[in-house]
Amino acid sequence: PVHVDTGLSYLKVAAGPTHSCGITTTNLLRCTGDGAWGQLMERFASEQSTTFQTVNAGTLYKDVTAFHFNTMAVTTTNRI
Repeated sequence: PVHVDTGLSYLKVAAGPTHSCGITTTNLLRCTGDGAWGQLMERFASEQSTTFQTVNAGTLYKDVTAFHFNTMAVTTTNRI
């Protein structure tokens, strides 16, 4: 295992084949991906990205599910 996004703790993590997202203990949604299908981060041929970005900063999330090509998350106000 490799530590990524150190300094943060997660309540829930969801992973697809080429991307991952997680909800932090402060209910932020953070994701990373290889960029092949529009994920947040891009990957160069010689390196793999493990940099996470906050999605919709200011919005709080309570659930996340990853699929093959996409991810869905539910906010604390029950919006998708």
